[in-house]
Amino acid sequence: MPHHFILLPYPSTENANLTAMDVAELAEAFKQPSNHGQLMQRVQELMGQGIDVSSTFAAVVSSASTRDITIKKAAYAFLAKYGRTNEELCFLSINTLHQDCADLDPMVRSLALRTLCSLGQRSVLRFLLQPLSKGFQDKNAHVRKTAVMACISLFELDPIFVLESEIVDKLYEMLRDRDTQVAVNAILALETILADEGGIVINQNIMAHLIRRYKDWNPSQLQVILGVLCRYKPQTNDEIYEIMNNVDEGLQHPSLAVQMATLRLFIWLCQDLNEIQEDLQKTMEETLLKHLNSSIPELVHASLCHLALVVETTGRLQHNATQDLSALFCRATDSSVIKFQRLNLCTTVALSTAISDSASTFILEHMCEVAGMKSLMLLQKPSRAKLDRHSIEAHVEVAVRAIEAIGSIGSNMRPHHRALVSDLASPSGMDLNLSRQLGEQRESNITKICLERLFRLLVLFSNMEHVLEEDSARKEKYKKVGMIDSLMPTNIGDLDLDDSQTALLLSTVLTSIERKRKMRRNEI
Repeated sequence: MPHHFILLPYPSTENANLTAMDVAELAEAFKQPSNHGQLMQRVQELMGQGIDVSSTFAAVVSSASTRDITIKKAAYAFLAKYGRTNEELCFLSINTLHQDCADLDPMVRSLALRTLCSLGQRSVLRFLLQPLSKGFQDKNAHVRKTAVMACISLFELDPIFVLESEIVDKLYEMLRDRDTQVAVNAILALETILADEGGIVINQNIMAHLIRRYKDWNPSQLQVILGVLCRYKPQTNDEIYEIMNNVDEGLQHPSLAVQMATLRLFIWLCQDLNEIQEDLQKTMEETLLKHLNSSIPELVHASLCHLALVVETTGRLQHNATQDLSALFCRATDSSVIKFQRLNLCTTVALSTAISDSASTFILEHMCEVAGMKSLMLLQKPSRAKLDRHSIEAHVEVAVRAIEAIGSIGSNMRPHHRALVSDLASPSGMDLNLSRQLGEQRESNITKICLERLFRLLVLFSNMEHVLEEDSARKEKYKKVGMIDSLMPTNIGDLDLDDSQTALLLSTVLTSIERKRKMRRNEI
């Protein structure tokens, strides 16, 4: 397909001369007692067009001494842009900016301090420490916030200068500022400046001060505070419990970000406390399972990752009741990636040693619904309108993953049965033969359910529903285990799949069945 280009005309010599004359006229016009506001507006227009107006630098500096805040803002923007490119002209603005840093108007002081620290010339750094120090002590919170954030600009310009000066010590002092945003800005500035050293250092006094003001922080600030508290290592178990009690309400905070930050802090604090690991896991699971119902996909993704890590680490999900497990299940509004995560987590939970047969069966029934593309049928049924091919392909990919999950549960039950035997025999003193018998019974039950689900899917995708109609005994058997009712579609033609998609589903089912049969033959 050919590319079409839009050719823009080059400026003619006449237009270029007019532009040059315009800039020259501006420099002369600034010398006249005319309306500098309109002149500054024209300067900004030319800057926006990419035209060099640095020749008006001296005139703009003189205009910055006006009391008109609008002209000051425009002049400061000009200085911040061209101060980086001309060191000699930059020195012309130092005196004016120093004077404005002591202005009665806090807005002017803030603008002047920010511009002074944005000039981008190392040679002027020695002129910045005094106004910066006064900015830290300013009675106006906005000026103090500007002074704190200006430290980052200075660090980007000359890191060694900032680290060797008293700026870092001043920022640590600003952690105790009465304004919460100033304190949080100080934390963020220290995190940037001390990044190579691991960020801000939290000692016991800083930790106690931050927690003491817990109710003063807003949600975004609280997220930062809880994050840096993970740098602190408590000295005693009593101190750990005290910190947890002080921030415990964060688990019920309206902000989901605060809840996650509180969980992270709890995990950090309790990593060496084996006696409360079980209680901590319950608390984590309650919060994470609640997040799985969120409409924010990023939060659901993070919660699924955390839950998967918890189950893999501990070998079980403590909240394994029906209402808890249903939070793991796929939603119609989930993306394919989220559905894959949910199916993987369901597989891990179903294979865990602490879950009951009924819970495993409940998970398998959901997987059978997903594999049978029940959600796709529900989308098509109201209007009978055909979905686009991309949507159907996405449902097929999820169905394939669900079939593989069912086969994985049936195929991997043997190693988990051995783990179950060990768990039953060792802690409770149960007879080893009895525990082995219970483990084998559970393996047989789950494997049988998996094979029944796979056979039902095979019948569905083969468009051979008449097999069940002719075999009434088998049909009643499947109804008894709830296998037929769990699948929405009763005919593969209702799903509007093409031959390649049907073949993919069939081959996946057959592969899962054959894998289990091979394992049985090897065991025999």
